[in-house]
Amino acid sequence: MSLTTSFECSLHGVVPAHMYPALMERLNSLCGGKDLQQPLSEHVLGFIPAVITPHGPARNDDVMLRLQSSYDPNGDTRNLSQRQWFLCQQGHPDPHMSTHATVRPVLYSTLDGPDVLKFVSLLGYRYEFGYIQEGTWFVCQDRFKITVSQVFKLNRPSDLSTKTPCLSDGAWLIEVTVQGVTQDQVKRVPDDLTVVKTWLDGVAKLENVDYLYLQNKIRYP
Repeated sequence: MSLTTSFECSLHGVVPAHMYPALMERLNSLCGGKDLQQPLSEHVLGFIPAVITPHGPARNDDVMLRLQSSYDPNGDTRNLSQRQWFLCQQGHPDPHMSTHATVRPVLYSTLDGPDVLKFVSLLGYRYEFGYIQEGTWFVCQDRFKITVSQVFKLNRPSDLSTKTPCLSDGAWLIEVTVQGVTQDQVKRVPDDLTVVKTWLDGVAKLENVDYLYLQNKIRYP
C-alpha cells in the first residue's frame, strides 16, 4: 500500500442536457479532438466509523474514507475483487487558500488484495453511501483534467443495476481539476483554473462551490 498526499484544486458546474452537444464540441476543440476523449466509469463507496464517537471535541477528528475504482460497464461489475481500488481521504476545503477555486488536501492509497470491503471494515469503518459516475474525461494542456459525467446513487454498494440519477432532466456534471498540487503551487493553480472557465463561456458555467457543501462532516444518526 503506497500513500500520496497533496492538494486538489477544482471548479464545478451543471450543464443542461440540451447544452451537452455544444459542450462536447468545445471540449474536443480545446483538448485535441475526439480521438483523445476517454470513457469514464467510476465507482465510489463511502465509509464512516462503525462506532459512533461520543459528542465532544474528539468527534471532530473522525474522518470519512472512500474507495474508488474504474470499471468496465460491459464486464462483471459485481466482481469487486478484479479491479484496482484506491483508498481516498478528502480533507475539508479551505476557503482561505483561494476564492477562485475549491482547494482541499487529498490522500490516495493504492490497495492490493482481493477483499477491499473487508480491509475497510478491519479499519473500523462501515458502509454509508455509494455512487457511480459515467461519462467522458479529457486532459487539457497536459495539466487540467476535465470530466463530463452523469452521477447515479446506488441503493446497494456492489450492484450497479440499482442506480438512480442524482441530477434531474438528464443534466451533466462538469469538473475541472488539477491534481497533485504542492503547497507551493496552491496560490497559483486556482488562478490558472479561471482561464479554463473563460474557455468554456457560453457552454458551461464553472463555479467555485461553497465550501460548506463539500465538507466531509460525518452526520451520525
